[in-house]
Formats: sequence, structure tokens, C-alpha cells
Amino acid sequence: EPAAFAIVIAPVVYLALASLKSENDNFLNIKKYEVFAILLAYFLTQSSTGYITIFFALILINSKQINFKKAFLIISLTPVLLFSLYTLSTKFQDRLDSSIGLLTGKIILDSSNPTNEANGSSLILFNHFIVAQKNASAHWFGTGPGSHHLAFERYNTLRIHYTGYGKNGIVLNLHDASSLFNRILSEFGYIGVLLVFIFIYKNFIKSGSNYLQLINHSSLVMLFIMLLRGGHYFLFALPFFILNYYYSCQFNKQYTLTLKVKQS
Repeated sequence: EPAAFAIVIAPVVYLALASLKSENDNFLNIKKYEVFAILLAYFLTQSSTGYITIFFALILINSKQINFKKAFLIISLTPVLLFSLYTLSTKFQDRLDSSIGLLTGKIILDSSNPTNEANGSSLILFNHFIVAQKNASAHWFGTGPGSHHLAFERYNTLRIHYTGYGKNGIVLNLHDASSLFNRILSEFGYIGVLLVFIFIYKNFIKSGSNYLQLINHSSLVMLFIMLLRGGHYFLFALPFFILNYYYSCQFNKQYTLTLKVKQS
């Protein structure tokens, strides 16, 4: 499964890109040819989730030194890169077309008029989001861990639709909602989603130890890609990365406090 591979090595991709910056040479011993091999493997997955993750990782790496020139460069290059990926990868093209169609309403989730216009993976993800949003609107605190499949039975209106996975393909990811964001929205409601983003914001390292920042940001990349695609709370060692993210921030606070004491 290309998306699973993209999720598993997402933190490594971040570290590989970060190693290209001279300030990180003391902490990462990743050679240039190894960076090339890692990125090549990532691009060959043709995973749209993986491509989004690379973009997110690049923003994180440059977050400390963002300025008008870099912002302009990122804004200018993004359409070029998207067009290149859109042209070279038929899978990415299919998923992007489907996602845009679903978001703009050109592709309608209508059980009475099934079509084969949407990519199956994108359609299933979007349908679970609609179910999760309806459930969260009715229950602001959600309906509890492991309850998304019940919300799906209650709010799903799409009974038959071509997904590429057979006539029952729409029930795939019944328990994990196809993404961690969807599942948290469904099972913990809008309040749960808000708490997740507060946790991410409060434990994000902006400055301090470069070493701890690498751990913090690579863990955040894992959280980001899981929110996009992985809907299981324990899959791919997710709790480990959550603990990494939290404790790297706590240790960084101790580090900066120690520095201030030494300088005073």
C-alpha cells in the first residue's frame, strides 16, 4: 500500500530534507545520495498524501527563517510542482481531480445516481468526513472511542457507488474513518478536534535546541500525515510519536531555561 509506506517513512523524509541544511550537520549523518534515495522512493509511491507531507515538511524546515523572499519563492514554485506532479503521475491526477470535484460539488455523493467519476480512495475519505461532520454537529463532544462505525450506519446515505473496490467498497475504513482527523471529529466531536490543535500548538518548538527541534518536528510530520490518512489510534507507533512530540518540547523548555540561567 503506497500510502502506508508514505506514512511509515514520513519522519525520515523530514530528517532527510532537514539534513540538507548546514546547521543540522552536527546532528544528522545522512549523506546526499541517501537523501536522494529516500526522496526518490517517496515520489515513486505516487501518494498524494506523501506529496502533501513533503510540502508540509519543507515549511517546517524553513519556519525559523521565513521571509518575503522565501514566501514568494514557495508560492511561486508550488503551482509549478503541482503541475509537474499532475502531468507525470496519473494516480495523483486522478485523486486531485476527484478531490476538487467532491469539494466543489461537481461530483455529488448521490446514492440514487451512482457514477464512476470519483477516485475510490478520495470518495471514501470524503464520505467519511461528511459522516463525521454530521455526527459532530449532533454531538459536540463526539460519541466516544470506537463509535464511528455506528455514526456511519446512522448518517451514511451513499449505499451504492463505484469505488474501484466492488459494490461494497463504500464501507471500507468503516471503523477508522479513513483518516485520524475524521475519526477524532466523529468520536470526540469539535471539542476533541480543538483540543488536538491546542496540544499541537502548545508543544511546538519554535526555537531552542536544534536536536530537540528535529525530534519535535519529525514527530509533528507523523501526526500531520496520520491526521490526513491514518485513522487508527495505535497504528504505525503513533503513541510513540505523540510522546516524542510532547517530551521533546518539555526537555526544550528545560534546555532554554538552563541557557538563560548560565547567561545571567
